Amino acid sequence: MIKNYIILLLVSILFIFLTWWLISQYAQSKEEQTFFLQHEIAEIKATNLENYLLETPNTIILLIFDSEEELLTELAMFLSEHNIVQNTVYLDLNKVTEEDITRIEDNLQVSFAIIENQNLILVIDDFVIVDKTNITDDEVKLLTFFKKWNYIDD
Repeated sequence: MIKNYIILLLVSILFIFLTWWLISQYAQSKEEQTFFLQHEIAEIKATNLENYLLETPNTIILLIFDSEEELLTELAMFLSEHNIVQNTVYLDLNKVTEEDITRIEDNLQVSFAIIENQNLILVIDDFVIVDKTNITDDEVKLLTFFKKWNYIDD
């Protein structure tokens, strides 16, 4: 009888340990997904978007909807290699509220339906979106896009 209780206790302890380990692994993977954004590129909140655009009328805004770790890491390395990071901020579309959507539409003068469910790079020149492209791991496409706007020299 005591043997059954010992086995039950061991199984319970093993289950608790396994649950704790899985939770820690999940938390670590979430941290890694946003690591490049938090350490390389400044995040802008929708509530601060208007003030940011007034202070920096020429900028690049990354609109991140789907955090594909590998793709975003490659983009961060690309931006770092070409010294574009200082001109760049990102806005996490997963964290926006209905009120934030209205702010984004007003400040960027674009319908949220157009940018929703996409990872986009927006080039803002004199307070206006002059160009946009999907975030990609195609370095040639990114080079062409940023050269077009003189963020990268030939």
